Amino acid sequence: MNIFRQQEVELGREELAREFDGKFAEEVPAMAARWARRVELHRLWLDGNRKEGVPMSVADGVFTGLALPGARLRQAVLPGGTWLEADLTGTDLSQAELQRSDFRRASLNRADLSEAVLDESNFEEAWLLGANLSEAKLANCRFAGANMSEARFQGAALTQCDLTMAQLMSAAFHQARLYSTNFSGANLDAAALYRVRAQLCRFFQAHMNEANLSNGSLTDCDFSQAEMLRVNCQASDLARAQFTRANLRQADFRNSKLNGADFCGANLQGGRFQGAQLMAADFRDANLQGAREMTAEQLALARTDQTTILPNGSAGPYMKRSGAERPAGLR
Repeated sequence: MNIFRQQEVELGREELAREFDGKFAEEVPAMAARWARRVELHRLWLDGNRKEGVPMSVADGVFTGLALPGARLRQAVLPGGTWLEADLTGTDLSQAELQRSDFRRASLNRADLSEAVLDESNFEEAWLLGANLSEAKLANCRFAGANMSEARFQGAALTQCDLTMAQLMSAAFHQARLYSTNFSGANLDAAALYRVRAQLCRFFQAHMNEANLSNGSLTDCDFSQAEMLRVNCQASDLARAQFTRANLRQADFRNSKLNGADFCGANLQGGRFQGAQLMAADFRDANLQGAREMTAEQLALARTDQTTILPNGSAGPYMKRSGAERPAGLR
């Protein structure tokens, strides 16, 4: 190919990319073929073919209903996009710029969104089963009603996000950073929040049965009326957390920091408290019957009254040398 023909081909490719990136928002239905070609150009760029490949860059595009299962859009620049009910199953969007995007009711099952910028994006009622959002930036995002079972958020940063009523069964939040994020009514059964760093988050009426919150820091968080049967909170800092009327039967609080925590009206039957710090923890109206490994010193530092049911099944308040810290049957 002579140099003039080569320049013509390269110019045509670049003009296609520019035309596509500039007009895609207006012509989605009529540009299916061009979309396929545009994805191919991006793939070539990803593979290191800088002569033929062109990176994807579309701002404020309208992709409603578009089907792109398994597409490779890693590092694509797609801010402000509208992806309503789009099929992005298994699509690679890792390290992509997707801030201010609308993914409502979209299918992102098993999609890779790791290290993506997703600030101010809307995922309400979207499907993200098994999706990977590790190390993603998620400020002011909305996931209300989304199905994210087994999704991965390891190392992700969630700031002021709305996950109310989201399905997060067996989701993984290892070492994630959560600030002022709302999980009220969400289902986090068997979720892994190991070594999570959370502050001022709300888990009101959330389902967290058998969830793992060990070795983390969840200070000033609200777990009021949450279902937390057999939750693992070993070695976690839960200072000033609210557990008002929560179901914490058989919860594991060994070596945890519970200073100033509010357990008023909570069910703590069969819980474990070996080595837990209970300075000013409030157990008024709480049920501690059968709670194990509590010491006289721990209970003496906590707040109890006549509405408290102590580990041995008797009514409070706790009195030193009463032996009420030992479950019935233990001497």
